Amino acid sequence: METDLVITEELVEDDGILLLRVEGTYVAEMNEEKIRPTFARMRECGVTRLLVDYREGDFQIGTMTAYDRPQIFKNAGLTSKHRIAAVLKKISGRQHFQETVFANRGYPIRVFLDYEDAVTWLKGKEGSEKGGRHE
Repeated sequence: METDLVITEELVEDDGILLLRVEGTYVAEMNEEKIRPTFARMRECGVTRLLVDYREGDFQIGTMTAYDRPQIFKNAGLTSKHRIAAVLKKISGRQHFQETVFANRGYPIRVFLDYEDAVTWLKGKEGSEKGGRHE
């Protein structure tokens, strides 16, 4: 259950990134309607990079949800041209599993502990290709 969830949005025009800052607990669901507005906003802004900052919040996901999310994201507008990074305080096995499932289906989505590593990866620079696995 989401508790005191606040999500703020900022377009980082210089980097071509839509930034979402999450405060509170975000529980991933198998519901494309919940994420469809984010992809619509990315199209509206003309960006394909999304950075979700959970450092002031928490991201929870179940195993089956992690397995099904690539299809849910695809239905909501995700393409292989998108690149999504999440910055977390701690990376769980389920979050790594979700990253692997997305990668296996051709979608570049990574989890990170370090904000700057996430931005570097989103911008396509060398040095951060291993995602959050460098904890």
